[in-house]
Amino acid sequence: MNAQQINDALLPTKEAYNGAACVNCIAPSPNLVTCSACKLAKYCNKACQQSNWKKHKTVCKILQSFRQLSSTIPGDFAPGRPGLINKFRCFQHVCKDSSMRMLLQMLHVPENIPDDAWRMAEFFVISRCCSICQKTDYDESESKNENESNIDSGSHHPAGMVTPWQNCKVCTFGWCCSEEHFLQYQPRHTIDICASYQKSFAVDRFLHNHMKNYGDQFLAMSDGGLLSTPMTHFPNNWKEYFETRLPEMYGVKDRLPDEFFLAATHQLSQVTNCLYGMYEHGKESFTELENLTIHVVGSSPRYELQGGGPTCVWEEIMHCLPSVKTMKIAFIGPEACNMFDSKIDKYDDVGMECCPGCVGKDRKRTCSFYGKTYHDHFKT
Repeated sequence: MNAQQINDALLPTKEAYNGAACVNCIAPSPNLVTCSACKLAKYCNKACQQSNWKKHKTVCKILQSFRQLSSTIPGDFAPGRPGLINKFRCFQHVCKDSSMRMLLQMLHVPENIPDDAWRMAEFFVISRCCSICQKTDYDESESKNENESNIDSGSHHPAGMVTPWQNCKVCTFGWCCSEEHFLQYQPRHTIDICASYQKSFAVDRFLHNHMKNYGDQFLAMSDGGLLSTPMTHFPNNWKEYFETRLPEMYGVKDRLPDEFFLAATHQLSQVTNCLYGMYEHGKESFTELENLTIHVVGSSPRYELQGGGPTCVWEEIMHCLPSVKTMKIAFIGPEACNMFDSKIDKYDDVGMECCPGCVGKDRKRTCSFYGKTYHDHFKT
């Protein structure tokens, strides 16, 4: 992984963006210190806040400026989070417009803002949304009477009453902009939904801490599972998959953290979906192929290409299709070439190392990267 990929992987988790965990150390807590300037970032204590200030300073300025300008950004924006995302991206475009530099200097918006600061700011802006009416912090925060002293008082009603945002105290999600909406939402927030949020946040923390401690993405996959004959069917669920493909590791699952196998699905999900589709809908064709080409559409370094994905995860397809001798994967999307830290928009047939089992059978694998939309790529 290059320095930018590591930096991206160490961005705060969902819990931190919605105010349930410390932005600096990602530890969840009900008693956090709020940044007095942006009113969004929260910390365990002043020490964590000071430690994070170098990273947060630019993000903080973005958040303050967007709050000031959000009511003046022209456009017909949809209500709720989708409209807020579009409004924030319009604001980002304005900030990059050199003709607006004088106004932005008056608002103390920094120049040459790095991409990761923009991403962090956008996550903070859109993190909290009412589960009933889709209202966000910014829908009514333009009121001159806004109570700036309390981050949990973002919803303003016609009578001037300020009603605190409310959320589930167990999973820290299920946000609602008023007590009325929170009571209305409660029957929908089932035990299973609450548990799924808790698992999701726990996996986020696991992946973040693994990167912080080991400097690389967490990856659990079969390294010696090269099949000699096709499966009768591809596993229907994760339990069956891990029992089949990582039997020794799965056999000691009780000794591993609860999040271990949940986190293992993070990069394997696309690969296993491809394999499931091949086995389910075209086993006779795919299990006899010698040459296989796959197009991964909309690829991004922040998902498909992170943590060495193209160099190892996708080889699982060759492991489960033993007839394949040559596999080519094309990662296609406007950001697909960003992982190379270059402005070149095309890398054809990049040779990828295969595992010893595949090398012994003279199997070869290449990847191509095209920094364009699939429609534009298809024209060529």
